[in-house]
Amino acid sequence: MLNPGSTRPTDRYTMSLTRRRFLAGLAPACAVVPLLTTCGGSVAATVSTAASSGSAATTTSATVSATASQAPTSSAAAATSTASAATTSSVAASVSAASAATSSASAAPTSSAAQAAAGQKTLLLWGQDVFYKPGTLGDTFIKEFAQQNPDLKVISEPQAYSTTKLPQMVAAGTVPDFAHMDRYLAAEWGNKGIIEPLDAMLAQSKVLIPSDWRDGLRSDVTWKGKVFAVPQGSDVWLFYWNKPAYQAVGLPQDTAPATWDELKQTSQKLYQADASGAIQRYGFAPQFGNGGPQAAWLIFMWQQGQDELSPDRTKAIFNTDLGLNALNLVVDFVQAQGGWQRYLDFTKGFSPQAKQAALPEGKITSHLDYQGEVTAIWKPAVPNFSPDVYGAGLIPKPPDGKDTTYQGGPTYVIPTGAKNPTDSFRFLEYISTAANQVRWADGPGAVPTSKSVLASDAYLSKDPVRKVYAQLALGGKWVPVVPGGADILKLHSQLMTDALTGAKSPHDALTAAQTAIQQVLDKNMAGS
Repeated sequence: MLNPGSTRPTDRYTMSLTRRRFLAGLAPACAVVPLLTTCGGSVAATVSTAASSGSAATTTSATVSATASQAPTSSAAAATSTASAATTSSVAASVSAASAATSSASAAPTSSAAQAAAGQKTLLLWGQDVFYKPGTLGDTFIKEFAQQNPDLKVISEPQAYSTTKLPQMVAAGTVPDFAHMDRYLAAEWGNKGIIEPLDAMLAQSKVLIPSDWRDGLRSDVTWKGKVFAVPQGSDVWLFYWNKPAYQAVGLPQDTAPATWDELKQTSQKLYQADASGAIQRYGFAPQFGNGGPQAAWLIFMWQQGQDELSPDRTKAIFNTDLGLNALNLVVDFVQAQGGWQRYLDFTKGFSPQAKQAALPEGKITSHLDYQGEVTAIWKPAVPNFSPDVYGAGLIPKPPDGKDTTYQGGPTYVIPTGAKNPTDSFRFLEYISTAANQVRWADGPGAVPTSKSVLASDAYLSKDPVRKVYAQLALGGKWVPVVPGGADILKLHSQLMTDALTGAKSPHDALTAAQTAIQQVLDKNMAGS
């Protein structure tokens, strides 16, 4: 799924990072923005899996040899530390212990098979396909969970990203027990009764502790005091730069600009155009990368302490000096490097592979992008890719500014009408333990949901850049999670189009956007 304005191809991770399919058409029309064990013993379990394309699914069955997991089900929850009580050392120890444990495949004991056959309940799981199709870590989680719960007939039907299928199935009265959801829809779907509030089960859980979730993630899945979803980590945007280009113009190649002013100076030093004005090399491109100019505007605004909506999410409040500072900054970077049309002319000649390789090959020397960019986009696009070509760091900010970032990521819900919500919640617990959050970070690459895991040696010790992820993620935010959120995203796109093309001044574009967004809020809040 691609973020606003991105024309870069989808891949295993970018497809799933929340809004990327839905928002592919929402940016300026011509923009180029572009696996553990603990329970012991061995059990064989049969898990039905369905590989889906759109709404069609072909179901197959596979017998899986046991690999026990660190993550407990509800019956074993007492054996696991609560997320709120976890310390760096305890999380590291639990993951280390889990990593050390392995179990060999063997046939299920006759008693277990008889128990399963006698009283099996069915648990239907709709994981997002890029994370849960056969062969993925999500698929491994499902098989492990099934092995530990032989009383359940676990059916996996991975689903393509969709913002419409689950509401349609709820309306029809035929729903899975567990499903993926784009996180910005939590308030809207909760408000419409499409998904169930989880508070009663969360209050009894020793694994899912919302107070330990990162503040931005917890806020996104909460509406009117009720928690409607469980995030499975997130992506975070950071600042990437091309080291050889920095070195070529005498800039420190191992240090990112720290402030807006430093970024302006750096960008101008790196920018190159020929005698006709045609761009040869771009400095800092706030309009490039997944998230596009919308993400840059929001981040620059949040850094100053300005939010888009009021704390109760009923008022648009961004048409302020701080909101205008952020929008002006985005526009100024584009205008100082030849303007919008020159940028379009510059990127128009990029092949699809060249768009993916723009930063590592030095055509665009810095931009904001999510933490999976290196493995998911650059390495496949650049022959003989070397990690020495790029740097990754904190996002430059104004004096006294806050570290923050833009964050998406997979989120899971229990649909209204689910036949087996209790065991669905057990599966949510299973994928959310400290050990499995680290596995998820090591596999699909998401930044952990829980603050305790984010601060743990088990997570941080794997890669030095994870300290950057953690620092940004603790202050990370996202687009408005309110009823009518999809319409607001279209207005974000219009705001950026108006400002970057010069159709409106930044001030007028901001004023028009706030008025239109308030109208969406008023319409959707009525009777909610």
